[in-house]
Amino acid sequence: MDVDLEFEIDPDLVTSEEILPPLLIQPFVENALIHGLKKSERKGVIRVTFKLLGEHLLECSVEDNGIGRENASKIIAQKENYHKSTALKVTEERLASLNKNSVFVPFEIIDLKDENGNPAGTKIILRLQI
Repeated sequence: MDVDLEFEIDPDLVTSEEILPPLLIQPFVENALIHGLKKSERKGVIRVTFKLLGEHLLECSVEDNGIGRENASKIIAQKENYHKSTALKVTEERLASLNKNSVFVPFEIIDLKDENGNPAGTKIILRLQI
């Protein structure tokens, strides 16, 4: 599997400070590799982005150009030993705990489409008060 991993980091973000909880992004990069890109016939790209949205809000995203959640779900459903991941549920709970009393959406999943409306990857967005 041939994959490019790209990082985009907001120049205003102080990278010497630890503000992101450990292993918050890792499950989504892993899901992109295993479910999105493993069955794809094109070269894979995973883009991890960190940007500031105001003084106290960090937005992290993981975007891939894989087969999309719809196609990945069909492949998983065909397997006999289907294991449901708890990464989404655990991440949502962690973000809710970290972002108490917030007025923003802490977690989004966007199904990317090509110009013909076909699945073209997935984008995960996490927002965190800092």
